[in-house]
Amino acid sequence: GQTNYKFENNSGVITRAAQITEFGLGYSREIWRKQDNKVTAGIRPRFINAGLSNALVFVENIENTRTLFDSLDKSNFKYTTDFGLDLGVAYTGKQYQLGATIINLNEPDFQFPSTDVTGIDNPDLIAAIRSTETYVMERQLKLEAGLVTDDGAWGINFGLDANAIPDPMRDDYQWLSVGGNYASDSWWLPGARIGARRNLVGTELTYVTAGVTLFNVLNIDIASTVETISINDKTRPRGLIANIGFNVLF
Repeated sequence: GQTNYKFENNSGVITRAAQITEFGLGYSREIWRKQDNKVTAGIRPRFINAGLSNALVFVENIENTRTLFDSLDKSNFKYTTDFGLDLGVAYTGKQYQLGATIINLNEPDFQFPSTDVTGIDNPDLIAAIRSTETYVMERQLKLEAGLVTDDGAWGINFGLDANAIPDPMRDDYQWLSVGGNYASDSWWLPGARIGARRNLVGTELTYVTAGVTLFNVLNIDIASTVETISINDKTRPRGLIANIGFNVLF
């Protein structure tokens, strides 16, 4: 004969977004010197304002990807503030530098808004959702090394995150980077740089980077992944980063 089936799906998708603003003030001091070699130690407290948002959408209510984006548009960001603390030390010679920095020494944490779990009856699932509603900026050790030419015009630098830490989306990252830079006497364009960086964990994406320094104050950098993805028959980079920063030395 005939058989009728009815499926009930209680699965859901949690969509999240983050807006993080930081202000830092660093202080460094020379603690040892011998001829052209010196050791400098520094501290940098950071004020952090984090806006976090999440929304739960049941699979049976998802008609297309726009449903997920609409759920984020309608969700509210929860803003909280905290302070981070970085400590660093650098050994500098005439043409080289070695450095180590511990960021987020105090591991500040921030809360996502409480997820609306209406319609979920499984207590284990509810507990799993609640356990992911805290974002912790975990402690990380960054290692750096650099070499410059005798006239200081050209340089190459290396960077490595010694351990992996999660971002607000709970994706791990641990960067390995290499770059070259050029310094000039120009007051409006004193520096330019190119390089590459790779995430050793998580997405394992590789980025090509480029940037300039303007007026000894403004830093503009962009990065694009080598890997691409096809969306509506159009090729797009899997990741794209733009950064604008201001540095003032006094």
